[in-house]
Amino acid sequence: MVKKKEIYLVSEFTNFIKLCETGKRKKKNGYKLAPSTIVQYKCVQSKLIEFEACSETKIRLRIGIGNNKKLLKQEGSYLKRFEIKYTKFLRQSGSSNNYIGLHMKVLKTLLKYLTYDKGLSISSAYKNFTVYKEEKPILVLSPERVSFLINNREFHDSLPAYLKRTKDILIVGCTVALRYSDLMNLKRKNLSRYNNATYLQIVSQKTGSITKIRLPEYVVEIFKKGSNKKGLLPLISNHRLNSNLKELCALAGWTEPIDLQIIGKTNTRQPMYFGRFCDNVTSHIMRRTAITTMLSLGMSETAVRKISGHSANSTSFHRYIQFSQAYLDSEIEGVFSKLQG
Repeated sequence: MVKKKEIYLVSEFTNFIKLCETGKRKKKNGYKLAPSTIVQYKCVQSKLIEFEACSETKIRLRIGIGNNKKLLKQEGSYLKRFEIKYTKFLRQSGSSNNYIGLHMKVLKTLLKYLTYDKGLSISSAYKNFTVYKEEKPILVLSPERVSFLINNREFHDSLPAYLKRTKDILIVGCTVALRYSDLMNLKRKNLSRYNNATYLQIVSQKTGSITKIRLPEYVVEIFKKGSNKKGLLPLISNHRLNSNLKELCALAGWTEPIDLQIIGKTNTRQPMYFGRFCDNVTSHIMRRTAITTMLSLGMSETAVRKISGHSANSTSFHRYIQFSQAYLDSEIEGVFSKLQG
């Protein structure tokens, strides 16, 4: 009897990542994968290795099963059990639905590669992996709060040096609408002068799109004093930046409680208390603030998308439009209330 051939998931993952790093595997548009995407792949692989160590088993895949109904059923059941156990493992480590969804999405990408690019005959049951997703509410700084960060000298002088650097990063991020990965990779070569104005031009690591932004003087001044000789902004890890942002916003007095909703996989809405505003601030707030501020202050959707790099049919960009309209409605309601006495 011929022994069934098997391959091991972690081993195949290693080869897959190497192809991505060397550029032999590219995106559909022909561009190399963004370094942040490869970091995600390595993170998932690391968790898989941890899972295998805890469960004392190696995740394997049968190959060459063709249309054998019995083997297809067996392998489908095996992959389903793996999905359930791995999801439970991630939940027990405190992972959110979005984080678990990321892992399943990456695993489906890997298995799709093995099937269609490498030509291996494996079970298609991986296509049924559940990609959990929670649409978390958009949290942004109001134009008044961005103005406070830019202009309040007394607050600036009260901060320790590391929070002054954090504030500079926050101000730039809330102005230029770049993704965090692009923001922290800005170099002197990204700046140019034309007609007495300073422009920032970059090629997005994630989408490959070209963005050119005319900079206000306060951003130019921040770039001039940047402590990172190799770049325009101070070097700081995303984890440390998130911690600093929470501290900075708390010192600014933005401690109001927020009671928002999460839209889950089944599209159900449940009111949830998330704590204080400052405790929920992360680096994501910078790009979100810049986009919603531009929209709220009247910039056209086309112009904002040109700066942010969103496509015309982007669902995430549509959420920014909805949020900015809600802000405008609130402001108008306040005006009408004053008029009515």
